[in-house]
Amino acid sequence: MEKVKLENKTIAIIGVGNMGSTIAHSLLRKKVIPAKNLILSNPSLEKLIHFKQLATIITAVNKNAVERADIIILAVKPQTLTPVLQEIKSAVSKNKLIISIAAGFELKTIKKILGVQQSVVRVMPNLCARVSKSMSCWVKSKEVTNEQSMEVKIILQAIGKECLLEEENLLDQVTAISGSGPAYVFYLVELLEKSALKLGLDKKLANMLATQTVVGSVRLLENSKKSVKILREEVTSKGGTTEAAFKKFNKSRFEIIFINAVRAAYLRARELHFQ
Repeated sequence: MEKVKLENKTIAIIGVGNMGSTIAHSLLRKKVIPAKNLILSNPSLEKLIHFKQLATIITAVNKNAVERADIIILAVKPQTLTPVLQEIKSAVSKNKLIISIAAGFELKTIKKILGVQQSVVRVMPNLCARVSKSMSCWVKSKEVTNEQSMEVKIILQAIGKECLLEEENLLDQVTAISGSGPAYVFYLVELLEKSALKLGLDKKLANMLATQTVVGSVRLLENSKKSVKILREEVTSKGGTTEAAFKKFNKSRFEIIFINAVRAAYLRARELHFQ
């Protein structure tokens, strides 16, 4: 299939909070679309001031943005998505692509409000989109065309990696792993830093050691062909300091605790479905 280009597409982003503004900046920085084809809509125009020279239109009226766009990205909080969908319903047509990043809103729920024949995509990105390293998993309704699917891929690749899922319910598992995942990693850095402080290192050095160790480890993993298990074993010399640490981990059932914690996140994601 010939690669779809978005230079002639107009994209409207509804909601310019953390994720909405990140997507907007990424689309412009990666030159996915020209600034003249970007429309931003947000209830508070104050948040749009720094986009004034970048986007063609900034507005507080979502319907106006949707009327002008080919692709609409809904970057609003789940609790405000229903009124937003109701507001824009009359401006949406079958040829427009709707992309929602609101957690818990299933395709059938969005389509029920907008119209059952609407092309709709759900995406679960994560915080790492801020540095173009998001892991974004997505699902699509049967109305989404091959061309629209390619458009989604191009947009999501501007903020990191993307993966199309065959089953929508897998987004709950994804939420528990990559959606919440950055917090788990940050927590590890917190624990490393606290451990360093308890061992007598000062705050600045403790932070540097903890942060750079995780950053370097991730870069090594990213560039290695070895499995994460093999890499861990290479650091864990028999009778050495790392092995002593893992004996404590195993004795305290750390692995079971961690897996149960992630499962709790998954179960919570299942509970947060909007009807």
